[in-house]
Amino acid sequence: MNTETPRTNQAVLQSDGQWSFVLRDCSQELERELTAVTEQRDRLAEAMRSIKNELGVPQPEYPAPVANAVKIADEALQSLTTNEP
Repeated sequence: MNTETPRTNQAVLQSDGQWSFVLRDCSQELERELTAVTEQRDRLAEAMRSIKNELGVPQPEYPAPVANAVKIADEALQSLTTNEP
């Protein structure tokens, strides 16, 4: 069995229909794509955290673009944490 797609493998093992091979191939491809996108999202989230940490907490004397960048990074990170499975 393919260890990259454990959920799909389990579904195929429980299926006894003829279509299970088509289901398996399609599901494995989708699961690999989901894994790649999830890893990409995690790398981008870490980059946003690093950017936010580098910019620091906006102070009154901060120029508007820096304060705006911190706000954008913070909102992006908040949207990721509210949408995670």
